Amino acid sequence: MAHTLFLTILLFFVGTTVSGQRCNCNYISHPQTRFCQAHFAFRGSILNAEKAALPGERDRGYLYNQNLRYNVSVYEIFKGEMTYMTEHVVSLFTPTGGICGKPGLLQSQKEDNSENDFLFTGDIAVTSQGYKYLVITNCNWVARWEDLTKEQQEGLNGFYSDCGCEIYPRSEALDLGDTDADNFQVEDCGFNPISASILKVTDCETNFGHCMEVDDQVCSWVLSPTFEECFASRKSRLLLGAAAVTTRKDCNIYTGKQRKKCLLKVMKANRL
Repeated sequence: MAHTLFLTILLFFVGTTVSGQRCNCNYISHPQTRFCQAHFAFRGSILNAEKAALPGERDRGYLYNQNLRYNVSVYEIFKGEMTYMTEHVVSLFTPTGGICGKPGLLQSQKEDNSENDFLFTGDIAVTSQGYKYLVITNCNWVARWEDLTKEQQEGLNGFYSDCGCEIYPRSEALDLGDTDADNFQVEDCGFNPISASILKVTDCETNFGHCMEVDDQVCSWVLSPTFEECFASRKSRLLLGAAAVTTRKDCNIYTGKQRKKCLLKVMKANRL
């Protein structure tokens, strides 16, 4: 007989009330940073959702409960001892108001139930009554599994566990030259998703990179084959003044749904 996992997870505001105004976090964070900061990370599929009271709190009825509870099947755990678990079904709570909640996850699932797995990361918190629960918000990394690159999936299974390096966002070109390529450097653990978006080039660091200490207290991006190919392609195309993704072959650095989107973008651009 299959065991049942009871795990209470709250998608909740960090540093404010459930119905507060904003999340207290840096939205521009690398996946490895979000993984390292989280107390837990797992892969699961949402079964259903309903408005409900938080653990230990009085149920005030459907119209007054300010949280949505997801019932989720857990398939794979990447981080956290999960001592709360006794079965493979978990309860996740998210505020229905404000900008930190995620009340639309169930609606985003596909009708044929294919590829409906999500990655959930978050933190441990305690209610005023002393009940421990797990917290996830828009500050945490929550994503559809099929949207993750192969490198991100591999990072969850090991590479991201190297948490000794700080990966920091930058928004301006470094003082190394006047080209757009100067926004991106291999020698440190900085990344620049804003510039990548503005320049319409691939965010190699977010999609394919992980950072680790390569020398005594010196951190750098690990030059995996995919990351190195992406970085070199982006740099050469920026130096030539062209967008990084211009041909169908350039889309091979993506997998799954992201590759399909890339191919459609290239086809559309070629028709213009």
